[in-house]
Amino acid sequence: MNIQLKRARFNLVVSGIAVSVTVIACLAMLILGGPRAALAGFGFLGIWGMMGLGLFFDRKKPGSAEALVDERDAQIRDRADLAAWRFAWAYWGMLCMGTFLVIAVGTGDVTRLISIRISWLAYSYIIAMIVHQFVWSVAIVIQYKGWNDEE
Repeated sequence: MNIQLKRARFNLVVSGIAVSVTVIACLAMLILGGPRAALAGFGFLGIWGMMGLGLFFDRKKPGSAEALVDERDAQIRDRADLAAWRFAWAYWGMLCMGTFLVIAVGTGDVTRLISIRISWLAYSYIIAMIVHQFVWSVAIVIQYKGWNDEE
């Protein structure tokens, strides 16, 4: 199995666990402590840092002369990167313009845009990274023709 496919599968598993645990924690804290306490649930996104362990897939077998990545793998990676960046930018566009439309058009008061909490930018950036990695991993898996590809 190709190293990119291994890493993409690993990313999907880690992302799924991190997002699931974070959503459960935020909902639990919302019920138990209210909206301010619910923000503490975002701390579980630290599980997402385990994606750094995916570097262990980039190792060659001892004594192996084969290349880790060939031209086909590079093309698949490039197409997956392009798809992931498109989704990430679409997310940012919807977030920024959606917020503007809700506040400016809904209330008619553009000066309220200044009062948006800056901390939400950090949370939005974290979500954009999750969107990027999720789309990249899904694009890799799709291009390698699914989960049962054994080479």
